Amino acid sequence: TITYWKTTPDLSNGLSLWADIIKGFAKEGRRPGTEQNTRSKVTMVLEKMKECDITLNTERQEQLIFMLADSNYFHAIKTVAELPVEKSTATNVHLLKFALRHAMYSWAAAIVGSFPSYPTPETRDALLLFSFLRGRSSNSICKQLDEMTAKNPEIRTTMSIDMINMIIEYANLHKQANIAQQAIQVAQIWNLTPNARTSVLQIHSLVHSGQIKEAAELFQSLSPDVEFDLSDVDFLNDFVKQLCLVENSSIDFDTVNTLVDILQGVGGRFDPMTLCTLCKSLLHRGDLEGVSTLLRPIIDTFDPLELQKIRLPFLDYIKDMDQTVDNAWEVYELLNLAIPTTPVSTRTMIMNIFFERQRPDLACLVFGHMRQKGDPNIRPTSFTYARCFQGIAKCADLDSLQLVHNMLKLDLQVAPTTKIRNSLMLAYAACGLADQAMRIFRDILHSEEGPSERTLVIFFRVCESYGNGREEATKMMEKLKSMDILINDDVYNAYVGALGGHCELELAVQAIKQMESQTGSSPTTLTYAKYLHRQA
Repeated sequence: TITYWKTTPDLSNGLSLWADIIKGFAKEGRRPGTEQNTRSKVTMVLEKMKECDITLNTERQEQLIFMLADSNYFHAIKTVAELPVEKSTATNVHLLKFALRHAMYSWAAAIVGSFPSYPTPETRDALLLFSFLRGRSSNSICKQLDEMTAKNPEIRTTMSIDMINMIIEYANLHKQANIAQQAIQVAQIWNLTPNARTSVLQIHSLVHSGQIKEAAELFQSLSPDVEFDLSDVDFLNDFVKQLCLVENSSIDFDTVNTLVDILQGVGGRFDPMTLCTLCKSLLHRGDLEGVSTLLRPIIDTFDPLELQKIRLPFLDYIKDMDQTVDNAWEVYELLNLAIPTTPVSTRTMIMNIFFERQRPDLACLVFGHMRQKGDPNIRPTSFTYARCFQGIAKCADLDSLQLVHNMLKLDLQVAPTTKIRNSLMLAYAACGLADQAMRIFRDILHSEEGPSERTLVIFFRVCESYGNGREEATKMMEKLKSMDILINDDVYNAYVGALGGHCELELAVQAIKQMESQTGSSPTTLTYAKYLHRQA
């Protein structure tokens, strides 16, 4: 409230709190469609400050700009900068650096025009930064420095490598490696000795420009006591990611391990795509323990969308048929332990992969892991059960079928749907238990949901191996005709297959001849294939 601000004894602290309010409005104004409201809201805050007897003079403008300059709230900064007070040199330096950091070169040029003609160490660094980022060569920069020194000898005596480092940081921010190189040349001409930070920033530049081998060599030459900090986190992520790419696989992997240690040591966060690339590299090196050690302490810090990216190398490895089944299973087990929240859709995909590998036992273990979950969001659904039974049908594995069918009977959260029962029919028929498949068909007939067209197709397939299948198939077809149910091609082809399965040559030929009158479609190669396959 206004009363609170008027009674705030510590004006400096009060100004900091006002800056937080301005940041809040500025952050809100970054949402699409609300950007233009920021300036009016910031103006309102400045008016409230006046009501609280906070004089907005040169000093306080400088303080506010300093508090806001590290953000990227352009409209807020610009509004405070336009206060009708004389700007201090420090304010203009902050504004210039802000403008250059965000590539606002027209505004930066206007700010430079307001600098005093007499150069000082304070303005020198900002002016040189402007000159570098506007593309001036190292020779031109040196000439500019000579001109400044002629006016003020302190320009030369107070120069340090920190100025060069600052310019390289800005160059790296804009991914302009040529500017970083120009800055190094100026340092050499002016006899400024590079320090450890200079080398680190040079590595940044080399990575940004894609010179990964050169960056690795320079990194390997660093002294072990070189310090990194949180400002290096993005670079470290990018460097690790680049080193793990196939084209850089010849580089000593110890370099990657060292970078990972540094990134963790500074308290940095792994980018999900960095983890994705790193895990892929470790998996293909067979270092499953390394993956586990890497993920275990940090995996809970990632949200579901990020975890989706991190899971990719595991899925790619498991899907790679060039990898042995045993290796694929070990990687799955690692995924199951490292990311226990892996969703049903992903686990279902993995389950299907093991069915494709003709390992229904492993596929059903994947299903069992889903079944054991307490969270309903990662437990198997009716779709999952259906896919599992379909996979079992392709592998014709009775043990797996009985195992998963028992799981279904005990699952209180999934009711047997027609789709599940259809898949069960297929699985039992594939395992040579046509009688059981027919019992499931009768369950479908008496269920509330009832049969689908797919049910009829599967029914006729079951009839192929069912002892009384010819009679059951003929009876069902007559019933469908009497009820004027539209018979599609899939159902009719399956009927022909059922007749062929019992070597009923005359009935099958007759059915083929009647197909167009019954379905509206002429027999196709699939129709004949159904019949001929059963005669072979």
